[in-house]
Amino acid sequence: MLEALIPFAVIGLGIAILYYGYKFVVEMANKQPAEAEEQREPRREDRALTVQRDIAPEELVYLFSHEFCGPPRKPAALRNRHDTVLAPLTGEEVDAQQLANKILYALLTELHRQGFLEFRIVERTPTFMPPFPHKSWELEVRRCGILPPSPLCDCMQIALELMEKRRITKLKAKAGRDDIEPAAEEMFVAFDDLVDRSLRVIRQELTFWEKKGVYGDLGSYVASSLVAAGYLEEVSQDTWLDKIRTRKLKPNRERIEQVAEQARRLAARMADFRRRHGSMEARQEDAADAPVHGNVCPQATGHADPSTLPLDDCLRVSIYEALVCLRQLEPSGGI
Repeated sequence: MLEALIPFAVIGLGIAILYYGYKFVVEMANKQPAEAEEQREPRREDRALTVQRDIAPEELVYLFSHEFCGPPRKPAALRNRHDTVLAPLTGEEVDAQQLANKILYALLTELHRQGFLEFRIVERTPTFMPPFPHKSWELEVRRCGILPPSPLCDCMQIALELMEKRRITKLKAKAGRDDIEPAAEEMFVAFDDLVDRSLRVIRQELTFWEKKGVYGDLGSYVASSLVAAGYLEEVSQDTWLDKIRTRKLKPNRERIEQVAEQARRLAARMADFRRRHGSMEARQEDAADAPVHGNVCPQATGHADPSTLPLDDCLRVSIYEALVCLRQLEPSGGI
């Protein structure tokens, strides 16, 4: 008799789970926006206390992306929602690929200027793979001390420490002793490998709904740090599903105005770096239809003696190449 009742008990339990589960989802979806905002939004005075450092170069580029980047390069019919980013201050669409390139360029030129990173250009065999199949050189980078605190520097620090540890282990194994101290020139690592490993660290911090491909992931990570610092504020969504799938941000204009001058000084330093370390082509102003990496000398994308190549051209080409190669590995990848 008892065995005959077991199927009915299981069916009843399943119906109860479905009913109360459905009821819970409906209640969560119908919560008032004001209540959701009250739960999510910290008070402004609390947000101000979260800032323990100066605003980073990558954060300035994102906040003032309407000044650092141009509009989307692809026609509206050919691009998906991850190809563009809305500029926080103006709401204008900017090109996500160009924004990702400018974010890395601004950060790396600042780290080089401040003496935290050292670059060198070395010879390599052409890979015959896009975007630059005949390029016969590669950029390498070496860390000179602990990197300053910033969203992307923290990720690069982790990536570099792992790469350096692996390099030291190989050198010790090759020498057959554990007491060797590697020379500085032995601690250079491939730039594209650094970008790849840094993005792996970034993606561990992003939720499923925040991941938008290599270009969008860089922007999303920087935007999250700006929210934590109080420069951007999350706009509450009407339903529980909207809160998961979309993320709307609004600028805290009062706070952003305080760093507007820093953004202008950063743009001036980026232009100065390009003049000092770039080729004659690099010193020319980029046209609206110029490549994402801007004007570079022809030697930077083909066969050349590494000792004759300008650092700025090589840095911009390397950033572009690293991100494009990672983009091609994604499900909907392409150049």
